[in-house]
Amino acid sequence: MPPPSPALIHLLAQAEAFASDGDSAGARALYHCVLDRSPGNQRALDGLTALKDWETRAAGTTAALAAGQSSLEAGCLEGALDHFTRALSLNPGEGLALQGLGLTLMRLNRYAEAEIPTQALLEQVPDHPQALTNLGLIRHHQGRPDMAQAAFAQALAADPDYVPAHVNMAGLLIDLGRTEEALSHLERAAALRPNAADIQVNLGLLHRQWGREVEAEAAYRQALALQPDRTEAYEFLSVLSSYRPTDADIDRIRSLLARPNLPLGDRRRLVTALSRAMEFRGNREEARALLGEANGLRRRELPHDPEREWSQARNTMARFATWTAPSPEADPKGSSSSPRLVFIVGPPRSGTSLVEQILASHPLVRGIGEAPFFPNALARAMDRSPGEGGPRPEPGFLNETDFLNEPGFLDEIARFYLSDLETLGVTEPVVVDKQLINIWNLGLIRASFPNARIIHMLRDPMAVGWSIWRSFFGNDGHAFAYDLAHIGQHLLTLQALMDFWRDRDSRGILDMDYDRLTEHQEEETRRLLDFLDLPWNDACLRFHETRRAVVSASSQQVRRPLYRGSSDRWKEHAEELAPLAEVLARGRT
Repeated sequence: MPPPSPALIHLLAQAEAFASDGDSAGARALYHCVLDRSPGNQRALDGLTALKDWETRAAGTTAALAAGQSSLEAGCLEGALDHFTRALSLNPGEGLALQGLGLTLMRLNRYAEAEIPTQALLEQVPDHPQALTNLGLIRHHQGRPDMAQAAFAQALAADPDYVPAHVNMAGLLIDLGRTEEALSHLERAAALRPNAADIQVNLGLLHRQWGREVEAEAAYRQALALQPDRTEAYEFLSVLSSYRPTDADIDRIRSLLARPNLPLGDRRRLVTALSRAMEFRGNREEARALLGEANGLRRRELPHDPEREWSQARNTMARFATWTAPSPEADPKGSSSSPRLVFIVGPPRSGTSLVEQILASHPLVRGIGEAPFFPNALARAMDRSPGEGGPRPEPGFLNETDFLNEPGFLDEIARFYLSDLETLGVTEPVVVDKQLINIWNLGLIRASFPNARIIHMLRDPMAVGWSIWRSFFGNDGHAFAYDLAHIGQHLLTLQALMDFWRDRDSRGILDMDYDRLTEHQEEETRRLLDFLDLPWNDACLRFHETRRAVVSASSQQVRRPLYRGSSDRWKEHAEELAPLAEVLARGRT
């Protein structure tokens, strides 16, 4: 067969270029044109075969992508994982498949794996807003707030109107205590997407943290106007001290509860809201029954094993059995300009937020709320991500001390903690951290920061238990809080753990009794400031006037002057609280 003419060679080159650009129709037409002129041309035949293979793979990729997206939207995450993986097996560089796979793995809490397709997509498209936002979420869950912020900022530089980047940047900034900056991002997101009920809910939560209850209620109401079955808006409304449930609110909640096949989480939120509405209306029996139902539903969402928690506590105490606390006057870690750290611990609802607010009212003190800086620093020092493989690690993981004898381990913890602290722009010489999970790690905290001080809150356990039982907790970190017996066992575990730490560190720990503080405010406040070597400041008595965000269930109480008698309210519910009282009376056996 004679060699192809220059014209045929040109047609073949054009066909191959079309095929390379994805224009299969154009490529096919040119290949057939070549075959019309040169029947049996092997290059054209091979080109048509390759086109057919490509089209088969493309059709399979398209189908797999569609199935993956449908599965993802339906919450069938394992199915979505299979479909996106198949799409990538057919077309390894498919951007939509990389994007879908990364998102699916994130929703499965498999963040290290999610980073692989996310980074692969960014290699193809470095300024891809969704991939950058996903990378920011991965970094946030890995306890890398500086890297998370950089990724979100990159996403917004690529597309200043990308709403998910604004929303997730706001979430990060809230965790960092930078709530005013967070508000600007949420307000921008709301302006870009005015019909998004979820953004209005987030705005309401942020306003509540600042004590702006009128604005919070308006945002929740707006969310319900946009989406009348947005159940968390009803729940969040119900915890506002200024909320007055209307007949229409109650009727709507009851109507939603009557829906068949209502998801468990939605039912729990509505029952919680209705319980509070009935309490406000004075229907105590119905309110009590609904509260029990709501907590029962929450137990199904968040199972808790108190014996496992007690085993973890015993393990911690065994590991630190021979540990001796350093002197609280020891040299600090970090540079000479590093702030002195104060850690407030105790059960939820024991007054930790109140004491932080008192201290944060002092001009030399910065309160950082429940920032996860120490758990993150410990996880990073152990070269493990706290977001990996599931929710934030359990206390048993955080208590790991096998690394204690490794050179530099404690220095690494201190370095990571202070690095995260720098993201807040702290200028005050004293920083107060009230992350309650830190009670499990007081030994590591004092070993990492020898001059740190610990404030431990004490309160009548029945009062604490009753307050926990009826409180709203917005995260999954309080699984014990929805069973009265489990609340009692949790309080006993924390008591044993705190007794253990106190025996080994009496000089570094100050016990503060909530009720004594309410009865002798100035005397106890002076004792608190003396322990921290802080000069007296009258602003600490006017803590309720201090304007700052409070990210806890006590965000409303700390904005009022101290009042007495709150620890006696449980007595009105003594019969209901019998399971709690029995556990506390029995104690640890």
